Amino acid sequence: MRLLFVTEFFPGNKRIFTGGVEARTFFTIQELKKHHQVKVISRSSSKVPATFLSIFSRLWFIISSTVKGLRLPRLDLVEGSNVVCYLPAWIIARAKGAKAVAWIPDVLGSNWRYFGFTGLLGFFLEWLSLKLPWDHIIALSHQTAKKLHRRGINPDKITVVYPGVDIGEFQGQARRRNSPTVCVISRLVPYKKVGDSLKLLSQLKTQLPQVKLLVIGEGPELKSLRQQSKPLKQVYFKSRLPRSELIKELKSCHLLCHFSTVEGFGLVILEALAAGLPYIAYDTPINREVTRHGQGGLLLPLKQPFDTAAVLKLLTDPEVRQQKLDQGSKLLQTYSWKKSAKMVESAYGL
Repeated sequence: MRLLFVTEFFPGNKRIFTGGVEARTFFTIQELKKHHQVKVISRSSSKVPATFLSIFSRLWFIISSTVKGLRLPRLDLVEGSNVVCYLPAWIIARAKGAKAVAWIPDVLGSNWRYFGFTGLLGFFLEWLSLKLPWDHIIALSHQTAKKLHRRGINPDKITVVYPGVDIGEFQGQARRRNSPTVCVISRLVPYKKVGDSLKLLSQLKTQLPQVKLLVIGEGPELKSLRQQSKPLKQVYFKSRLPRSELIKELKSCHLLCHFSTVEGFGLVILEALAAGLPYIAYDTPINREVTRHGQGGLLLPLKQPFDTAAVLKLLTDPEVRQQKLDQGSKLLQTYSWKKSAKMVESAYGL
């Protein structure tokens, strides 16, 4: 079958990922390429700053990707993977007589407010995209599917397909840092709540002065977070790491901190478990779904004081850590890219 993926970002040879959306598309395509002819229309995330001016480059991508797709030969199916890509994917599919599929990681709705003025474009494109007569929709989670149901999408047109984890990608020895280190891997935007990890670090330091925080990511909050972290010291920032370097850094840490409150899935939690790290995350519906109610880590209540004693145990107690990692190993057995790709093929009707 001839498949086309219209995706805003796609990693190059260095495999620099901007997040779970890009990872899902990349690894799904690697599996589908084994049995199908696959083409990708995308661009580099390094050329799209998270600013007001990105509106214009995104509007241009909508136009240019549509033109590129219309110039392609026969296609059997076209998938769009975010709000910037849905309209081009649908237009290309209809023009080519191909199936039109939307892969939807999340429905942001009112949460577009976190993106400021640029969120107005996202809000409009999301509203428009959900009105289009898709042949099928793939939701990243049951939480996303529920949001789609509330928007009036026919449940018969929706299939939930979880992403996967390549355990082999995380195998091999890696040297842990000498000091207990908490790792955050995230886009540095308000709804990811990276600032909360700084608050947690401040509390942990009262009982564990040598604890460190490694923040891997980029975004408009970088400057502010650097400023907030100065009094704490031992806070390090890195960005745009190649996949191999990212995994190396992750495996050098002791605990993943994932405080995002707007999330379609949270793939980084599973990747941390594969790298041998338990996690702490807020107790949200999507985190309960992904982790089967906290398997492999600790879910903390929202808007309540941090349970620093429990977090410290997860950081420093070998018995507690191993218990959580054993849970994580069982949890990871339910997620794989091969299984995910097969379910995508089924949803496609291939």
